[in-house]
Amino acid sequence: MLPLLAWADLAAAQPGPEEAEYYRYWVQTQLEAWDQVARVEFRERSRRTLDNPFGQNTAATVSRVTGFPDEREYERELLSAEFDGRRVPPRRLADFQERWDRFSRQLARASNAFSGWRLRALLATQPSGPPAREEFENQAAYRIDLIPVNRRSNIDRVTLWFAEGSGRILGSRTIFNPEGQRSSLQAELRYDRISGIDVPTHRRIEGTIQTRRRLRHFTTLVTLES
Repeated sequence: MLPLLAWADLAAAQPGPEEAEYYRYWVQTQLEAWDQVARVEFRERSRRTLDNPFGQNTAATVSRVTGFPDEREYERELLSAEFDGRRVPPRRLADFQERWDRFSRQLARASNAFSGWRLRALLATQPSGPPAREEFENQAAYRIDLIPVNRRSNIDRVTLWFAEGSGRILGSRTIFNPEGQRSSLQAELRYDRISGIDVPTHRRIEGTIQTRRRLRHFTTLVTLES
């Protein structure tokens, strides 16, 4: 009888997605799951559009990405690329990849992209109110909005949607300002559960960034989907 009672106490101690502290429980369980992962490999298809007063540019890439959660880093090998509909020659892929990686790091720094270590940023937030029950892409879910504890954080707000039944995360939205830029960006992610880990399988970042050209500042509209 004692083991049964112990299990019941443990189950009762676990918060549900309708409770404000559930997101912390979810983060901890996900971090524990990521601790068992030494390496992640996947193929990424991305499309980036920049729209400014001087025109519009579109870049499409296919990359092989290797992630090392313990090292808080990932490597991207560019397999192919197109710029404004024209294929980038193989001899120029290295230069294109350097510029692409620089751009991606700037946008993804606070977007909670995929690896476990970025989940730790959520532990430095607090709920702005109780979870609200609502539909998320035709699924019953609980939504919770989080704000950073540190007012100097470049994250303005994070919104998470958890499935009502299973408690797994369905989607997230992060509104942030890239470091050192007068910009406002929004990153939306969708997730699938793979071997107990909620892994982002789709990401969309959009917003505005300030650029300088000919001693003047201009606003560029940015869209990145992968």
